[in-house]
Formats: sequence, C-alpha cells, structure tokens
Amino acid sequence: MRGCWAVFDLDGVILDSVGMKQAAFRAVFEDYPEADEIDAYNRANPGVPRRLKIAHVVAEICRQAATPSVIGDLEDRYRAEIADRSEAVVLMAGARELLVRDRPFECVVNSSVPRADIVEALERHGLAETFVEIHGYPKTKAGVLTRLRQTDPNRALIFLGDSQADQDAAGQAHVPFIAVGDEIFRDPVDRISDLADTEAVVRMIMTRARPAHGRNCS
Repeated sequence: MRGCWAVFDLDGVILDSVGMKQAAFRAVFEDYPEADEIDAYNRANPGVPRRLKIAHVVAEICRQAATPSVIGDLEDRYRAEIADRSEAVVLMAGARELLVRDRPFECVVNSSVPRADIVEALERHGLAETFVEIHGYPKTKAGVLTRLRQTDPNRALIFLGDSQADQDAAGQAHVPFIAVGDEIFRDPVDRISDLADTEAVVRMIMTRARPAHGRNCS
C-alpha cells in the first residue's frame, strides 16, 4: 500500500468547470428580480453543496418558502443547465498528466458535487479509474478527510482545493492543505496555480502531506 493519499476537490482543481457552473447557476435564476444578488452570492461561496446554496437563495434572498419541492425543482433545472454545458468542460492544466503518471501516492476525490455527477464527469475524461475513492454530496468534505485520517493514522494525507470552504474543511479535519488557483484565503496557504508542473506538484504533495502523527511521506 502506498503511504500517502492526495485528496482533490473536483471543480477548479481537476476540471476547469467553475465558470461553467457559475453560468449555469445564473441561468436558473436569470428571470428573478434578485438575479444579480443571487449571482453575487453564488460566486462568493464556492465549494458549498448546490442544494444548500439553492435553499439559501430561496429562503434568504428571495424570501420564499424553501420547501423540498421548490428546492428539488430548482436543483433539477440547475442539473439540466450543467448537462447542456458539460461537453465543453476541459481538464485543468496538468490534471491528466498528474493522474495517469506513475506517482508515489494514491488519489481521492472529495467534492461537494453529488457523487454520481462526479463519476460521470470523470468518466467523460477517462479518469474515473485513476482514483481509489470518490466522495461527494451528501458527505461533507471535512467528514471525508476525518474518516480517511482515522482509517489509517499512520498514512500521510493532504487536500488540494480551490475555495475557502476547502481550506475550512482541511482545518476542521487537521489535514494539510494546498490551494490551487488564485482565490484569496483567510489564512496563509501553500499555493499552486494549477497542476501543469507535475513534477513540482508531486514534490509539494510529498513534502506537505502528513499523517495524524509523524513525518511527511517523502
């Protein structure tokens, strides 16, 4: 068994899909009087599960009853908007090269996207089999990281994400974090712009990953 888990968020880390999903969310609420406020809220809260975002929009911005049927209908419309745009989504720079290469760690996906949607997106790019585990909503990112840490406390672990929600999840689980992209974070972070320099990414993972107790996995 390899001695390290590298855990990846999906959107903005593996898939260059953040802009597409922002446009899809905007399209769902385009005819609402609060469309601009809704769009601003969505952009300010990446990494939050879609169902929770929609419930907040309905209850707190639109001031309507966030019933299961209302939320479900809006979620279905959002899923349809994503489906219409998914074929155009490409991988983040370096993602394929990093995932298919011979590497000294195993890869896990940990996303707020529903698991079935994650698997579908990865299969579209021929990458589903490169991950030993795939986790999505309704699991929480912090919960997944905590479970991995508890499963094997001696195995080094690190989380790569692109949002404040990702950094918060890593902090809650006491897991090292690498920021991907140019998001502004509340706390100082190790950062990479993308996965393009695969050798540098591998080195950073191997030197920053930590088990619950002990040294890194390099």
